[in-house]
Amino acid sequence: MNELGVLLPYQQRWVLDESTVSVWEKSRRIGASYAEALKSARLAMRNRDAGGQSTYYLSYNKEMTQQFVKDSAYWAKTFNAAVSDTEEVVLRNPDGDITVYRIRFASGFDIWGLPSEPRSLRSKQGRVIIDEAAFVDDLAELIKAAMALLMWGGSVSILSTHNGEDNAFNELVKDIRAGKRDYSLHRTTLDDALADGLYRKICQSQEKPWTREAEDRWRDRLITDYGDGADEELFCIPNRSSGAYLTSAMIEACMADGVPVLTWTPPAEDFVDWSLTAAEVVTKQWLREHVDPRLAELPAGRSRFVGGDFGRSGDLSVFWPVTERADLTLATPFVVELRNCPYRTQQQILFHIIDSLPRFGARRPGQRFRPRRVRPAGIRARAGGRGHDLGGLVPRNHAEAEKPD
Repeated sequence: MNELGVLLPYQQRWVLDESTVSVWEKSRRIGASYAEALKSARLAMRNRDAGGQSTYYLSYNKEMTQQFVKDSAYWAKTFNAAVSDTEEVVLRNPDGDITVYRIRFASGFDIWGLPSEPRSLRSKQGRVIIDEAAFVDDLAELIKAAMALLMWGGSVSILSTHNGEDNAFNELVKDIRAGKRDYSLHRTTLDDALADGLYRKICQSQEKPWTREAEDRWRDRLITDYGDGADEELFCIPNRSSGAYLTSAMIEACMADGVPVLTWTPPAEDFVDWSLTAAEVVTKQWLREHVDPRLAELPAGRSRFVGGDFGRSGDLSVFWPVTERADLTLATPFVVELRNCPYRTQQQILFHIIDSLPRFGARRPGQRFRPRRVRPAGIRARAGGRGHDLGGLVPRNHAEAEKPD
């Protein structure tokens, strides 16, 4: 039989990819691991002269590993390959014993299911599969260990759904797209899979008729079931909220005791649509009540600096004044948080703080801060659901800031 004929087109493209390192950015539950099991069985049943290799499968989940080995055994029997029954083996290791799963082929090659730890790949030779790579504990170290197998003609396959924008898997995908890594990259969303016949295949396996209306209902129900996670789980769009950001509680636990946090929130839901004059008047009143008393407490004769994080997450911007002490250490007199704050108001508050700080940077007395309008990469804020570039509110150096009016 033509074994590839049972696979859908996107699965066939993956199985036929002979790149040394292949990466698959994918939707959940589209049969990617199933296709890899077929590919592993095809290679393990061949002898060395025909390009046969052992395969080492790693995933963060024991049940996934067991299922992959079962699928590989199914394909081996489908191909009439001479194989052993699936074995559970305990490997003795100085760092701790490892429980693994193995299928032995008459060719002399094996398919192994291993835990997702770099030490699992010591002294191995062949193919490596890292499944759901975005969820393993240390993907960078695991890839580093896997790359050692390439020296003797092996290959590395890395498959995963996304697990946050800052996850190591997404960084790898971005590096490939930017040309920093010469790896093969596949991308299959739920809609890509449906276009290639995924739901038709599901209907075939369940022995029920396919209709366009039924497929549309199935797709809509799946998206509804995943809720807010649908973009990440089904459409290969990494979610910022599921990355490795520090929570507010973690940050506050590390802050020095007694540092006041002054939080600004919009006075009304439609504040972003207020006239500039009205918005400035209300904001000035907030500055008088909350910020000016803190500024008045600052000792004279010390250098001042201001740091800022513009709309990093949760529509939150933070301005962080810093005072240089006599021993040249730094102290924080207060922190300003702006939630759902329009660009114009962020600008007003930041300039007010900087203009009011005694000895801000290298500023001479009587000179007003005037920022150079540069556009630093990656600085964006969100205000009332709208994105705004903050166009370089902080100067690149003091000399550019200190131009008198």
